[in-house]
Amino acid sequence: MRSLKSTLILWFFLFSLVPMLVVTYFLLDIFRDTYQKEVDFRLNAGFEDFVQLVRSGESRLWQAFEFFEHTTVTGVDSDRLKSVAEKFQLDAAAIYDGSGRLITSAQQDERGDWVAFPEPSAGRSGLVASQLKHLIKQRSALIVRAFQKRKLSFSMIKAMSKQKRIVEFTFDIRQKDLDLIRTKRQVDLAVLDRGERGILNNWSALPFKIISALQNKWGEVVPVILEGIPSLVLANKIAWGEDEFFVVTASSKVSWKEAISRVLFSLSLVLAGVVLILVVLVAYVSNNIISPLNQLVDVTKRAMNEGGVGIFHVGPYAEINALGQSISQLIQDVQQAQKNLLKKIEELKTTQALLVKSEKLSSLGLLVAGIAHEINNPVAYIYSNMSSLKKLFLKLTAYLDNLPESNPNLKKNIDNFESLINVMEKGLVRIKKIVEGLRFFARGSQPQKELVNLHQLVESALVLLSHKIKNTQIKVVLNVPKQLVVLCQPSEFSQVLLNLILNAIQAMGNMGTLTIRAVDDDSGTTIFVRDTGKGIAPEHQSKIFQPFFTTKAAGEGTGLGLSICYGIIEQHGGRIDFESEVGAGTEFRIWLPRV
Repeated sequence: MRSLKSTLILWFFLFSLVPMLVVTYFLLDIFRDTYQKEVDFRLNAGFEDFVQLVRSGESRLWQAFEFFEHTTVTGVDSDRLKSVAEKFQLDAAAIYDGSGRLITSAQQDERGDWVAFPEPSAGRSGLVASQLKHLIKQRSALIVRAFQKRKLSFSMIKAMSKQKRIVEFTFDIRQKDLDLIRTKRQVDLAVLDRGERGILNNWSALPFKIISALQNKWGEVVPVILEGIPSLVLANKIAWGEDEFFVVTASSKVSWKEAISRVLFSLSLVLAGVVLILVVLVAYVSNNIISPLNQLVDVTKRAMNEGGVGIFHVGPYAEINALGQSISQLIQDVQQAQKNLLKKIEELKTTQALLVKSEKLSSLGLLVAGIAHEINNPVAYIYSNMSSLKKLFLKLTAYLDNLPESNPNLKKNIDNFESLINVMEKGLVRIKKIVEGLRFFARGSQPQKELVNLHQLVESALVLLSHKIKNTQIKVVLNVPKQLVVLCQPSEFSQVLLNLILNAIQAMGNMGTLTIRAVDDDSGTTIFVRDTGKGIAPEHQSKIFQPFFTTKAAGEGTGLGLSICYGIIEQHGGRIDFESEVGAGTEFRIWLPRV
């Protein structure tokens, strides 16, 4: 059987670490895909930002030409150029004559200040023949110029028919513009001419002939190795007039791997934290739950073994203490059940003894009934003959009295004979009553209740116990109505009366008064059996009806008499109780429900 601690650890691994590892695996896969899409987006967004710079500048060039052509600006030509260029955020402007020779120009220097040049200046000496030829056909031209790799200039040249001059406006894309895109999109960016020479570049690892390597993969993100560094590269062409150049955006895979490494490191920290939490949780559960439960088990075992209930306050948690209290209550219930079981066993033993006694009494009743029947026949025969004998004796006496002379000795003998006849008659009457009492007491073959004369029951009991009273100074007072009947089982109720009267006689010894009376009312019949004996001690009164309890000497009683009486009265639906005072006597009261 696994312990709670091992079960918690197993559950933790199954439902925490394992799912976390699985989720981590899938999250890393999702992270790779998401990061790849993010890099693709940044590479394309960096290129689109550059294109947006070019298209925005082209739009400003067209607006500047339209404004210059339809607006009259006073002042010298250089001032006009400067005001128009400033208005549309351009970086340079120039005016040429019809032959392409520079008349004047204005441009921003490195500090952003405008400088006007009435004479031909560097980069503005005039138009070449190819440009003039294109202007004759198209009336406008777009050209790209690169100066010292610090800026890329986009120019629009247009012939003004009204003014018979050629005007050029220019906007620049500088290194700082690429740096802004790099900061915004987190990608490197380079601009190359047709010869794959770098015009603008914030990418130190720019490879040679990279455009040739990507010849058929324009607009695609391609993995390449740049100076030993795995990278992702996106290359696109941009046309400006008859010129074209290439824009390359790139992102190193090193940053991607570093990001994944950081994620893995973070997950490792999380796993380490989870393991630490597991250790703390196991320690906490062990100290605050498992240990109290073990204490609870120990206390329970000790309580069960030692037969007592222990103290079940074993922890700070109400639930565990409630469990302890429940176990305590359960132990008490079990112990009480054990006591009840032992009590029931004793009751079964008592019942068994009572059954044995009842069986013996039943057998004794049958024996007494048989003996009483056998005795009754000769007694009845003798009793009937005694009546005939008395009649004959009276005739003999009358005859002797009529004789003229009689013998004095004969007269004396006749008197003695008459006295013997009377004594024999009284003895036969006594034997007859005893036999009738035995027969009445022995009627145990009828378990059903019947209406019985109570006075007759009491007299039969007194007859059967007369030998206990004969040679004593015990006075018997009988106050039971002769016509009072009760519903009972005669033999069982006679046994109750015999036990109570016998106990009263034994309690009084050789002197006292035994009073038996009965009172009948609407609720039932109450029989009182009172003696003037020594009484029952207070410490014994609660045990009087317990089986096998007796205060008599060994051999004088079994302690079952009153217990049997109690059971018989309860079976009759009645009650039996008593009052006793030491030195004054005891009175037992039997109540039977009314017929």
